[in-house]
Amino acid sequence: FWGFQWHPEKVPFEYGTIEGTDDPINPNLVHSADATYMAFKMADKFVQLARKSSHVYTDFERWPLVWNYPMVSGSQFEQFFVTDELIAKCNHSDNVLAAKPLLRGGGKLFDNVTVLSE
Repeated sequence: FWGFQWHPEKVPFEYGTIEGTDDPINPNLVHSADATYMAFKMADKFVQLARKSSHVYTDFERWPLVWNYPMVSGSQFEQFFVTDELIAKCNHSDNVLAAKPLLRGGGKLFDNVTVLSE
């Protein structure tokens, strides 16, 4: 089991500015060569260890995989998967966009939601 207290994949991949400004999307990200190297070394180690597993999902185990749920997109770097449980929390609506207020957690409203698949 692996867990991180941050998102190491953001360093090499998340660049850009807030639309209409010169402000970086995330001013706290360090994009130095050392930070990028460390992110790739961590990913390489994770993949090396994952390849040691002989586990294969059964058809029954595959059904809850995230790609089986509708995907919505926020900023250019964000994706959200709307599960039945999340939709049920939104006044029992079957409308994917009804989940909009909960997509960011804590009831924060997320305004720029686009449905990418249903």
